[in-house]
Amino acid sequence: RNSVQYAIGVNNMAFSSSEDGNYDQAIEYYLESAGILEGLQNGNGELLCTIYDNIANCFLEKELCEEAMEYALKNYSLREQMFLEDSAEMADSYMMLGKCHYAMGEVEEALEMYRKALPVFLRNYGGKERIVLATYSNMASCYLDLSNFEEAEKWLLKTLEMQKLILGEEHVDETGFFTETYSKCHGKNES
Repeated sequence: RNSVQYAIGVNNMAFSSSEDGNYDQAIEYYLESAGILEGLQNGNGELLCTIYDNIANCFLEKELCEEAMEYALKNYSLREQMFLEDSAEMADSYMMLGKCHYAMGEVEEALEMYRKALPVFLRNYGGKERIVLATYSNMASCYLDLSNFEEAEKWLLKTLEMQKLILGEEHVDETGFFTETYSKCHGKNES
């Protein structure tokens, strides 16, 4: 029960629970798995980072923002010891911190994290990855919340361009996010 292999098994159960929308059960399994890895002298640091990230996501799904931020910070702290500041792994941490800040209503702090993550994602993945698309979209939302409609529109158009590139024309704006956000930008710009 105190091995990396056992922790991986528990982590897999957590992932399945999360996929089923059972976030309480997922958190319980993730915490068990994290506890095992934290107790091992040579635990798998990268797996532990992923688990912290997944715990933060589960707490965000439950709208428990402070708890999510606690694990996002654990993730960031551990990755900071393991990776260079401009690595893709650190950019993942910036993204999670941004999501937590945004959920807590700390929009400027969220935007700062997204700004740190974006150039790293672009350098590591180019312009055809969903994480870049998500970053553009998150930045558009932040600028909209800050009533900076010109910047919101700029990032929204980048989001649309990226959606077409990654998902194809027929999948663009399935959620209505673009249409709704774009109309907010123009409604505010014209008044």
